[in-house]
Amino acid sequence: MTTTTTTENQAHWRRVYLARLHHERAALLWQLADLAPADMAEPVFADWSALELLPHIGAWDSLYAERMRLVMAGQAEAIQPVDLEQRNADWRATWQSYDLPQAVARMQADRDDFLAALAQVPNEELHRKRQFPWSSESDDLATWCRWRWRHDRAHRLDLARWRERSLGERTRPAVGHPAILAAIAQVGRAEFAALVNLFSESERISRPVDGQWMLKDVVGHLTDWEQFGVDGLAQGQSPDWPYPSIQAWNEAHAEVRQAQSWEQVWADFSASRQALSQQLAGLTLEQLAAPFTSPFDPNSTYYSWSIIWLEHEHEHAQALWAVLQLTEADS
Repeated sequence: MTTTTTTENQAHWRRVYLARLHHERAALLWQLADLAPADMAEPVFADWSALELLPHIGAWDSLYAERMRLVMAGQAEAIQPVDLEQRNADWRATWQSYDLPQAVARMQADRDDFLAALAQVPNEELHRKRQFPWSSESDDLATWCRWRWRHDRAHRLDLARWRERSLGERTRPAVGHPAILAAIAQVGRAEFAALVNLFSESERISRPVDGQWMLKDVVGHLTDWEQFGVDGLAQGQSPDWPYPSIQAWNEAHAEVRQAQSWEQVWADFSASRQALSQQLAGLTLEQLAAPFTSPFDPNSTYYSWSIIWLEHEHEHAQALWAVLQLTEADS
């Protein structure tokens, strides 16, 4: 294998890894999307609640961010081994007073810290085998990175089992917490952007990903629907709906997007998410539960109107995973 090929493979690994990392975090958050605050306080396993799991997940992200920084600074000998149970117990004592927004914020801030540390590690350093004082076997930082999405996945599966076991027979609330909604908006967009980054610039406008639609068409489609949602939140009810069907809407808006460049469509895509996030930031749990006039659902609430745009992006992200045919071994 040539040096050029190795360099390209390492760069590709990072792009796939980031998509996987964001995907697993988004999948975990979707397990929490429709939970009431009282649900979040119930035990998921042992006596750990869903609320407590969030800063726990973040704390391990932050620990490995610190470890990567020490390695890159040539100070790997300063890394101290930890007893997992004791470390979890010590950390847990520090977030006993957290409410849900604080727990989500801590988890997201620690993930940002991990991503910032990762960004400072060159591709070749991620895959370089190192000997650490606490182990007789060599290791690399890419393995540490994999542990981060695998940790999210493990707890996502814990949450899924808990939901089926303890919540499956209940009538689900129509409203989830705004802090979870905002986190899904952030992480879902990060996942979608990471998947887009796995297509070359030419593929984004030439490779079919959904029937005859190229990636540019899908991004424009998501943008137009999300902007429709944003306009509804701003108005306090659905915008006018003069179309005979959803398909008619799709065709009319796709035709307008045809002549636009990738750069323009992507700029609109970014702007619509910023606007949606701003609208969501102003909504309380009580406001999300209020009725919302929608042409699609006579029982719509502000919550159901808001989350539909995030679900739409999530569905198209899963379709891109299928197109790319990536496996866990790739990341």
